[in-house]
Parts: sequence; C-alpha cells; structure tokens
Amino acid sequence: MLTYADLVIVNGMDASTCISSLLYSSNIGIHTTILFLYNSKKDVSLLSVARYAWEHDEKRPNTHTIPLGCNVCHSIRSWCDARAVKRESGEEFTVPCLSTSADGVRCSGKYLIPARPPSTALASPYVGTWYSYNLGSLPPDSTPADSLPTDSTSLPMLS
Repeated sequence: MLTYADLVIVNGMDASTCISSLLYSSNIGIHTTILFLYNSKKDVSLLSVARYAWEHDEKRPNTHTIPLGCNVCHSIRSWCDARAVKRESGEEFTVPCLSTSADGVRCSGKYLIPARPPSTALASPYVGTWYSYNLGSLPPDSTPADSLPTDSTSLPMLS
C-alpha cells in the first residue's frame, strides 16, 4: 500500500494507472474483490467504476471463493482440490465433497464454480492473478456507494 501511496500521492501519478501496484502489494486478494471508483481528470461529471477480482487455482478458482463447508453433509474443508479438476482456464466446473459418513458412504454434495466473466488479466509477478472488469461510468451523485453493481452486466461497458 505504501508503494501505491508513494506513486499517487507523493509523485502525483494517475491512480488508475497505479492500481496494480496496490493490488499486488498486499494480501487482500484472497479475502475480497475490490471496487475501484475514480473520476477521470478529463470529465469530472462521470465516476468510472472497475472491479478487480483475484484468482488462484486453489484458493479462488475463476475469481470465486469456494465455501468453507458442504451444504449437504456440513463437513468443513471437505471439497476436492480445485486444481485436480480437469478443465480449461476460466471454464465453469464442479468440485465434489470428499467427505464420507461413518458407514463409508460418500457425500453427494457438489459446488458449481461459475466461469470467469469476460475480463482483462493484469500482469502477475506472483502466484495468483488479478482480473479487471470495467463496470462503466456513472454520474457521481446518481448512485450511493453501497448500491453499486458487483457484476459486469449491471452497467454498460465503456468503449
């Protein structure tokens, strides 16, 4: 975060060009998705909105978090390792629950991990990748911050 603050506040660089340094300088990716709101210097009447989501083959496949427990047997951390599921990168897939009951019957629980929405990968110097989803632009006073959309289909895409 200090790198981002140094680039934007101290050196006066444009925040939108320095966002990747913020994303890769902390461990927030494993925990949350980031909504980045900023005003373009060219047009202060519009608020640009971008969503950044972190992806890791095991921890956040396709930028989605796997639930802690199975909704069928309620076992904790019982999902198959997402890296073991054969699939193309970004493709929808299912992870099965690996829990078995006392009498040896395997749980029927499954969790569907949706396909990664259309996005742009940021250059990744580390394990895991951040993806950017351009959510569009809004007049700054038209939408309260707590009701901003979280998916790429809620706002028109910018050209």
